[in-house]
Amino acid sequence: MFIDFFTAFFIICGGLTFLIGGIGILRYKDIYSRASSVTIPTGLGLGFFTLALVLANFSAINCLKALLAFFINLAVSGVVSMLVSRSAYASDAQMSPKTHKDELSEYHS
Repeated sequence: MFIDFFTAFFIICGGLTFLIGGIGILRYKDIYSRASSVTIPTGLGLGFFTLALVLANFSAINCLKALLAFFINLAVSGVVSMLVSRSAYASDAQMSPKTHKDELSEYHS
């Protein structure tokens, strides 16, 4: 009973986290802000989902698989977000007018 409650709770938390990330994609105007708004909700939302899956079918091997998937996602999502932002900057994608500082402009040719 309690495990089912916590499983449902973590699934709802994961879904809401992904929903907030999706709203961030729609709300922000440039690629840099959009890439940033997706990275953290993806890692946190996946963490909630993997925790729910482990609770639903608990075993040592499932815990190991969930931890491995979670940490790989955290590493990969940060790197991919940085690569998307760097490639957008290299291709002269426009920044939002609300962006006040361009620290890379002196190095960009």
